[in-house]
Amino acid sequence: MKTLELTDREIELLATALATHVAELMRQPPESCLPTPQMADEINELHDLEWDLREILNRDDGWEQTAEAQFIEAGIDAREAQKARAIQAFGDSDMRLGSMAAQRRAAERSVQRMMLGTATPVMIEEDE
Repeated sequence: MKTLELTDREIELLATALATHVAELMRQPPESCLPTPQMADEINELHDLEWDLREILNRDDGWEQTAEAQFIEAGIDAREAQKARAIQAFGDSDMRLGSMAAQRRAAERSVQRMMLGTATPVMIEEDE
């Protein structure tokens, strides 16, 4: 990968040149109404490159870092909230460990073992 240092004006000129070249490619009459697969690939690559340049031109570098940090923090907060709910619901029980799907699978295995006679039922009293 090579790195270039370009001014905003140079990036804008490159993006405009790419857009113009894509428009010229699309105006060329191929043998059929549709471009050839090779031409379509070239048009797509040039179009993607143009939009990558425009994205770089309009990117606010501080925003991405802040958004990324907010996203990670939201995930951490959600995980902590889930742990808190599990502790509140199950206390020190082993049932609070793992995902809800894992808990359902464990409960299903317990029922299967009970049906085979290898596990004893546990009665849980619920307050109404």
